[in-house]
Amino acid sequence: MQHVLYALVTLACAAASASTPTPEAACEYRHLTQRTDHFGKHNGSFQQRFSIIDDYFKPGGPILLFQGEETDLLDCANDTILYEWAQELGGLAVSLEHRYFGPSKPFGNASTTNANFKFLTLDNVMADAVEFIAQLRANMSDAKDSKVVVASGSYGGFLTGAFRLNHPDTFDVAVASAGPAMGFGDASDPESYNWYNWLNRLYLDHSLEASLKIKDAFSVLLERLVTNDTSTLQQELDLCTPVAPGNMTQAALLEVLLGQVFSMAPEFNYPYANPGRTPIATPFFKILDIALNQSDPMKLLLEANRMWYTPAGATCLDFEHPTEFVRTFGVPLINYEVWGYITCTYVPITTTGFTANGTIFPTRTLDMALQAAACEAQYGALMLSKAEMETRYHFSPEEIQKSTHIIWSKGEYDPTSGVEPLALPLVADRHASRTLYAMDVAHREDLFRSHENDRESTKRLRKQELEIIKSWLSDDI
Repeated sequence: MQHVLYALVTLACAAASASTPTPEAACEYRHLTQRTDHFGKHNGSFQQRFSIIDDYFKPGGPILLFQGEETDLLDCANDTILYEWAQELGGLAVSLEHRYFGPSKPFGNASTTNANFKFLTLDNVMADAVEFIAQLRANMSDAKDSKVVVASGSYGGFLTGAFRLNHPDTFDVAVASAGPAMGFGDASDPESYNWYNWLNRLYLDHSLEASLKIKDAFSVLLERLVTNDTSTLQQELDLCTPVAPGNMTQAALLEVLLGQVFSMAPEFNYPYANPGRTPIATPFFKILDIALNQSDPMKLLLEANRMWYTPAGATCLDFEHPTEFVRTFGVPLINYEVWGYITCTYVPITTTGFTANGTIFPTRTLDMALQAAACEAQYGALMLSKAEMETRYHFSPEEIQKSTHIIWSKGEYDPTSGVEPLALPLVADRHASRTLYAMDVAHREDLFRSHENDRESTKRLRKQELEIIKSWLSDDI
């Protein structure tokens, strides 16, 4: 089970998506009635939360929908880049909370029982958004002919791609930032996504010296664990509990937790602290500096972990409970209970994608079949296979390559970029979907509302996205 746990810890961080509203972005939330099941298997309904900003809306202007992500904190419409794009386009900025998150729970506190979880499906999530747009158009005569731009990031980026691929009559344009659309596979699939391959290349490209010292630090740690030289590790690594000699379960858990920060730091390498994601600014650059300036391998691992977890409020490293520790001090924005069900059913991101074999990080062997079995045992639900995902929801590489009006944006620091479409064919058709690769950009950074510390690269990416959207919405050319 440890390899499954290792994958889920990494998946949790990969999924972090919702931004923390700025103080000035106070928002009034509203609610609409949604069916518990849009396909007739339940007659109930629930109240789904949304926000709407019409300050800049002009009749016929586009509807700019931010699809909520895997968090209980719904982005207000005026706390995303869509609010600024609405000013430019004369659009209506709205955000819709994902079912089962926040107060948008079909069965209240009982929503997360196995019996009630079964209505958390990709089909229902897509139908929620289609119904939301239909109600907007029905209640706002000036928007009845408005085109729709849907945007979101990480898991939400996967959703926006799904919306456009499966409901093109409702969603005219999709912006999928860091959307894992190609992350489905198994150990026998040579095209399986590998998170750590991306991270490995990123570290090596930024500093060979730092990368080799990180690799050496984990090698020294492994040697001490194998030789049972563990008596002083609690003090050296600021651990909450000692490491028992010969306890290989503890040894594996320790490697899991100590390695996690080396994945989170580049993914969330924002130029400012972003509560819920990163407690400090530019954590990737700081971790490189630690590696370059620290000669002691254990101190390197200690300082790298303290860099993240101490500002987040941790007083020691609880390696025996790495999943709970990361949930509390790593990326706490996520509602892990609901997200866990999603990854066990209709977003089957392969655990083989999170192996570190052949990289500077500790070797880890992961088994997709074991993860699927664990998910079925926990939820009584089957995980979609790669073939089912690609066929049922039009996520095959061929259909993605032939798609129109989808922007797949990828940031240099973000290992999620490894599972987005790596390249789309360059064709003359201006409506063809795009893959935008942006240097000096972190995880779905383009979707945040503008910040005074934004890097020029992020500003350029947003500007490019807006120009592409204008082209796709225009009937002039």
